[in-house]
Amino acid sequence: MPFKNPVNQSSGKALKVYNSRDLGPTGVDGDRTITPAPLAPGLHNASGGTLVSPNPGGMELRHFPSPGTFTYSNCTPTDVMQVFVVAGGGAGGFGGGGGGGIAYAYNLPATIGPQTYPVGVGEGGTSRANGDDSTFAGHPVGTITASGGGGNTTPQGPNSNQRQGSAGGSGGGAGHSGPTNPTGGATNQPTHNPGYSWPGGALYQYGQPGGAGDNGPSCCEGGGGGGACGPTSLTAPLPATYKESGTFIPTAAKNQPGDGNGGGDGGNGIKLGWIPTGLGDSGYFGGGGGGAYCPPGGGGQGGGGGGTCPGGSPDAGDAGTANTGGGGGAKNGASNNGGDGIVLVYYLAP
Repeated sequence: MPFKNPVNQSSGKALKVYNSRDLGPTGVDGDRTITPAPLAPGLHNASGGTLVSPNPGGMELRHFPSPGTFTYSNCTPTDVMQVFVVAGGGAGGFGGGGGGGIAYAYNLPATIGPQTYPVGVGEGGTSRANGDDSTFAGHPVGTITASGGGGNTTPQGPNSNQRQGSAGGSGGGAGHSGPTNPTGGATNQPTHNPGYSWPGGALYQYGQPGGAGDNGPSCCEGGGGGGACGPTSLTAPLPATYKESGTFIPTAAKNQPGDGNGGGDGGNGIKLGWIPTGLGDSGYFGGGGGGAYCPPGGGGQGGGGGGTCPGGSPDAGDAGTANTGGGGGAKNGASNNGGDGIVLVYYLAP
């Protein structure tokens, strides 16, 4: 009698042959499809710049004191970023350097999938020149640009202290009077990033004009540099964490005739609720440099350098603070450098 293999006899009942219709996304199951767990909200595997403090499941902040790249591997459709871009401050002449312009992208939508965003950080101006622009690039909205702070242009009179302020993110302060009365530089930050908008958020831009030199018969008062003029009403509807704060200075110079020839104060910068005091100038950015003469103008809050009192103490003035976008303080017959800019990114970490 022929041998009968019991395995062969029962194979039709004991074994099941699977085809592609039986395969779920995570394994084999003939009765149901296994659905993977949903992606947790937040920017996954974010990297680049300097992480202030790891905070899984909460908000994290990365800052870029120099050029770099911000990346992540994935996110959900509802994830957003807060991006704060500060340009380099302008160099001071006899008038203070203008603070670097600021572009603040509130609730900028994060794009799904692996993303790479090149970050550019502007250097502070030297030898009375404007600071360099800072950028956050690679987003579908477009490159977000902060304009470098204004320095001082060519002399308007017989010496280098008689200069107009240059236009910039915030304008540079003017030098002292002479054959003409030099004027402060205009702000050009509002002309950058035209038409940028997105649902549920906005782009806020900051800058102010530089101060004029003394317009009276007395000689030699320098105008203060422009600041980033906070607070304004731009972010008033936002929650406190995302709102700007500071002390507004309506003009960047105390340059009225008869005020003792003192240099003009630099304008104040701004801070936001989510920026810690350990960054910038106690959390502030984009202050203007103080103008020259006695007493010298003070640097604006936000890294602006103080001005100089020629022949007095101090005589050198101050450079703008590094990585604040602060304008350089005024200096008699010379220049103080502006502070380099910075870029900050604030986001939910899964």
